[in-house]
Amino acid sequence: MAIVNVDENNFEEQILQAGETTLVDFYADWCSHCRTIAPLLDQLSGEKQIRIAKINVDESPRLAEHYKIMAIPALLLFQDGKVTGRKTGGDIEGRNFGNGAIKTVDKIVKILYSYNNNDYCY
Repeated sequence: MAIVNVDENNFEEQILQAGETTLVDFYADWCSHCRTIAPLLDQLSGEKQIRIAKINVDESPRLAEHYKIMAIPALLLFQDGKVTGRKTGGDIEGRNFGNGAIKTVDKIVKILYSYNNNDYCY
């Protein structure tokens, strides 16, 4: 699956009304940890049947503020237009990125999926 670029203009259509579960990566071009996980998300989108979207926090600051993005990278899982899981900053960047990096991101996705609509993971 291709990664979708989302901004404040198409967020509602692409995420809230999409009708499918979407992992949203809040990132910035200047963020080294964001650049580290970017190829992992690319790989994950090709290997798994999961829709991934990217939102640049510098270009869409209102979305970042609305979803209380305090650290990047931030991965939010949206299901039926609601955030059902969240991992940010150090939870994602990990100190062990390397050969097991895709497993680390895959594990995060599985953790996010394991939470129901009333629980969040920080």
